[in-house]
Amino acid sequence: MPKVLLTFVGFHDPHYKGAVEGEELKGPNLYLLGLRGFDRVYLFTGANTLPIARDTAAAIVHDHPEVDAQVSPIELDDPISYRQIIAGVRRAFRRIRAENDGAEYFISTASGTPQMHAAWLLLAASGEIPAVVLQTRPPQ
Repeated sequence: MPKVLLTFVGFHDPHYKGAVEGEELKGPNLYLLGLRGFDRVYLFTGANTLPIARDTAAAIVHDHPEVDAQVSPIELDDPISYRQIIAGVRRAFRRIRAENDGAEYFISTASGTPQMHAAWLLLAASGEIPAVVLQTRPPQ
């Protein structure tokens, strides 16, 4: 059964600057991939974070070549609009589910806006997206 991770990207992806000058730390999505194995990752993004999603996908392929990283753009004019976030995720998940028959789904709430986190929780809690919700934070 393939393991599929669904996540938004954020401004700490794929890497971010640490407290020590010159230190670069893994962002939330790369950090999670170092903790758990997935076969495929869908990186949800609006237009404003599309470059971050592409950089994160490239970093995943570099660090975890066994993982299929897919950028999944959704229509999102406002990254805090619950209506737009939920509608976009619903549309994308219908396609993703058709592509991944019999997959086990996981959702990471570590990247994106608080509204994106809440949308994930609502869709998972309602059973609309049958997934295990994961929250990570860097060890420091």
